[in-house]
Amino acid sequence: TLAERLAREGTNWVNLRFVPPLDLALQMAAPFLVEREIDPAPDSVGAALIMRLLLELPGSTPSYFRPLAEHPKMADALWATVRELRLAGLRAMDLPRAALASAAKQAELQALLAAYEDHLAVHRLADPAAVYGEALQHLDLSPVLPHDVRIELPGVIWAPVERQFLDAL
Repeated sequence: TLAERLAREGTNWVNLRFVPPLDLALQMAAPFLVEREIDPAPDSVGAALIMRLLLELPGSTPSYFRPLAEHPKMADALWATVRELRLAGLRAMDLPRAALASAAKQAELQALLAAYEDHLAVHRLADPAAVYGEALQHLDLSPVLPHDVRIELPGVIWAPVERQFLDAL
């Protein structure tokens, strides 16, 4: 909106760059991920991947979500949950039993999150949470300098990992 307004008002020149936090984190983390032969995970396969991982969970894992697997929006809901947990900085081992009212729900979600983490490791992929984590280790490479003005949209609620990254800049 700001860029459009400046253009419509006839501003000849303004030194502004509009960069979403993930793009900035990726710019900082990419050289180190590439060095370890880790690629950014494409977000477009998330729901399908999560459903496949859910259906491949061992039969000994308590079943809460699997009976609902045919529901049209279940894959999207589980993918959103996994993304939110990861962007909150939680890993499978961090998901406490008391986090959910149902023990079966907690156990299956924990197993699904562990399967997702294993998938990332085996296929050498970095999801947004991993990209932010890597970028936080290389703040000295940030293109945002201490004297630069950084503007955030008011009212945006950032996930904890995103907020940690933005605050570190």
